[in-house]
Amino acid sequence: MRQNFKDILFIWLLMAILYAITIFSSFNLAYDKIQKLNISIEDNTIVTIVIVVSLLNFFLVLLQAIIFSIILYIINVITKNNLNKSDCLYIMSFALMINMLSIIPISLINLFFADTLMTTSNNIVYILLNPFLLLSLYVLYNFLKKRNVNKTMFIVSLIVYYM
Repeated sequence: MRQNFKDILFIWLLMAILYAITIFSSFNLAYDKIQKLNISIEDNTIVTIVIVVSLLNFFLVLLQAIIFSIILYIINVITKNNLNKSDCLYIMSFALMINMLSIIPISLINLFFADTLMTTSNNIVYILLNPFLLLSLYVLYNFLKKRNVNKTMFIVSLIVYYM
């Protein structure tokens, strides 16, 4: 239990670092976009808005990890498998962190090459066939397989995560 807690905190720290990279890479573009709206807002307020929106996005990802782990635990109880709550949170946090690795190439594009703000939601094909999402599904599958859960839990967990 104690080791799982440390691993979960480490994963969440990595997720925070990935979001810090995103904030750093897209800050100037978002700042310029808000300034072009011709609204009389002070510069400090614009900076605060950009940072708060980015932090809220990060906290929503952590909330997503918690909600997915609760769903995984409920599926676990229904299918009578042997996962505890911290295992569910660890598995879902790790799968989400793998999925968040898609931030790195987009952040590099925003930092060095983009004149407009690039996000992962710009392309529907990328959303559905995101290689990092597919990799995180594979990681989730391997975690569940290693813990000897039944096929019903495999299928339901992968479908819930993909949605």
